[in-house]
Amino acid sequence: MNEEAKKITELIRKHDVITVWGHTMPDGDCYGCQMALKNIISDAFPNKKVYAIGSGYKKALDRIGHMDEIDEETIKESLGILVDVSCLRRVEDPRVFLCKAWVKIDHHEANEGEDFDWDNWVDPSKIACAEMIADMAIENKWPINKKAAEAIYAGIVTDSGRFKFSGVTDHTYKIRRLLKKYGCSEKEMNAILYPRDPVMEKYLKWLRKNAIIDREVAYSVVTMEDYEKFGITYDVGSSKVNALMGLAPMHILFAEMPDGTMRVELRSVDGYYVQPIAAKYHGGGHAHAAGCQCSKNVDDYQKIVDDMNEHAKVEDTLCTKKN
Repeated sequence: MNEEAKKITELIRKHDVITVWGHTMPDGDCYGCQMALKNIISDAFPNKKVYAIGSGYKKALDRIGHMDEIDEETIKESLGILVDVSCLRRVEDPRVFLCKAWVKIDHHEANEGEDFDWDNWVDPSKIACAEMIADMAIENKWPINKKAAEAIYAGIVTDSGRFKFSGVTDHTYKIRRLLKKYGCSEKEMNAILYPRDPVMEKYLKWLRKNAIIDREVAYSVVTMEDYEKFGITYDVGSSKVNALMGLAPMHILFAEMPDGTMRVELRSVDGYYVQPIAAKYHGGGHAHAAGCQCSKNVDDYQKIVDDMNEHAKVEDTLCTKKN
């Protein structure tokens, strides 16, 4: 275990109250890390009070567990652990600033201006932050119960695109095999995370059919009216960027949010580095999977598409040379 992880481990041992925080619009990895860490620490240290704060990942709440409601006085006594999120201002619940101390476990590349001045363990080589939670538990010989194992699986399977994305390694598969030993049922989890839904299948086909191909970018635009037309919710419909995979080396889903602005999800294959594009528009993420926001103005869409076409491949080349 590296020095950063050891420092975080010691702080976990030191504090009696621990709160676990994730990013806005939590996905499977964010929620999986929160619930896995809550279960693991609670089992390893029965006298500690551990809470997972946020809205969670709706698909898995009934299977793995619901998020905690907690008062501000308890938060003020806690060590705040950020998971799958780069800095305090990106945390879903602003009460995170009340914690008496903070640490971070993350696999995102930090953007300029997102400094985190406390102990942190960041490893962008991991396909999911949940891999890191598993590593910490295994290295410390902390127990991993069935719920924790399935929470870790939820994080890895969703962030890896069901083990299809660039970044999946032999280590990822090693963790996957261990999770089965801890009681994780991949079949049951996949049925929950990826249910067969004729309405959703129709929506995904519509996204592909209506995609615009602009040089090396394929993109679709979804509005609130489109969600209503298909009878789906924003949180479901706005996350389906991977429906565009294979149409072009890079793909984007511009999805309207309830406040009228657009959620922008960027994805790419090897050789195209999209994280700097997201960072330019005050977002962030990984080399081949990132996100940001923009207005509902077609000119703003086009700026992002143009930047993807003009700079994404160049940035990847530069990054490869640096590393």
